[in-house]
Amino acid sequence: MATKKTYINADEELVIQGRLTIEGNVTQIETTQNVNNVQSDELVINSDGENTTAKLILNSNSNLAEISFLDSANVISFNKDINATNFTGSVTGNVSGTSDFANAFTSAVTVNLNSASGDLVADSDTFTGAGNTVNLEGALSTTGVSAVHMVLVMM
Repeated sequence: MATKKTYINADEELVIQGRLTIEGNVTQIETTQNVNNVQSDELVINSDGENTTAKLILNSNSNLAEISFLDSANVISFNKDINATNFTGSVTGNVSGTSDFANAFTSAVTVNLNSASGDLVADSDTFTGAGNTVNLEGALSTTGVSAVHMVLVMM
C-alpha cells in the first residue's frame, strides 16, 4: 500500500510532502505567531525594499512603542522615550540626566569684575571645573571703601 504524501492531521494541520503547485489565486488569512527565538544573525524589516517606512512595533499591555526608518529622512525614529546606559556620537533632542562632563566647562572661563565707570578695579581669574575657586581682590576708588575681597566658587 502506498503512503500518502499529502494529508490532514487530526489537529487540522495540512502536511504536504514533496512539491506544492498552486494554479490560480491564493488567499492568505494571517494569524498571530508567537516567536521567542529567531535563529538568524539578522532580522530585516521591509526586505523587499519598497519605498515605505519600515517599522518595528513593540506591544506591552496594549501600549505600543514604535521604532521606524524612512530612507528620505535618513534617521531612525522612536515614538517613546529612550533610556540607555551610554550613547556614542551626536545626540539631538531633549536630554535629561547628568553628563560625565557636566562638572566642567570645555575651556577656561575668565571672571573680571572691573566696572565700566572705573569705580571698581579688580583682578581677573579663570576657572574650568566644579570646586574651582576664584579669588578676586578689588578696590572701590570713589566710595571710601579701601578694598573688596570676593570669592567665587563653581558648584
